[in-house]
Amino acid sequence: MAFMRNARKLSGGHYLVTHYGDQKLTEYDARGRVVRSVGLPGGPHSVQELPDGHVLVSLADKDRNPRIVELDEDWDIVWTLSNEDLPGAPLRFCSGFQYIEGQGLYLTNWQGHQRGNTQPHALLVTRSKRIRAVLPPMPGVRSLSHIAVVPGGKTGK
Repeated sequence: MAFMRNARKLSGGHYLVTHYGDQKLTEYDARGRVVRSVGLPGGPHSVQELPDGHVLVSLADKDRNPRIVELDEDWDIVWTLSNEDLPGAPLRFCSGFQYIEGQGLYLTNWQGHQRGNTQPHALLVTRSKRIRAVLPPMPGVRSLSHIAVVPGGKTGK
């Protein structure tokens, strides 16, 4: 199991773990036993359980198709966000993200491995696949790999 990237505890007490190198998502029970696993080509990086029990997974760039997929209860893909859906194909390496109902998907777009700083560092994308906000390339910021948004938090002046 090479390159575990992200793990999240589920509401029912199990854990979801993304295995980038093995290109799979695995659910483990509290004792570490495999409950189920699904192959996800592209290099799963991050995962989030949604209130309805579905799961969002970011798929990095192992297959040159960075994207976010939504899996239903049976782990069938029911929604995808990729460069085909967004103007200018801004996705380079889908890494960390956070989905907030009513706002959308806050997504970091890792720039690493000396590839230059040409794509947005982060995007906010709606469920209908509309870009609401972009954090563009900027001096002094090489890359972002994860994001955490505090709903209802106060913003600075």
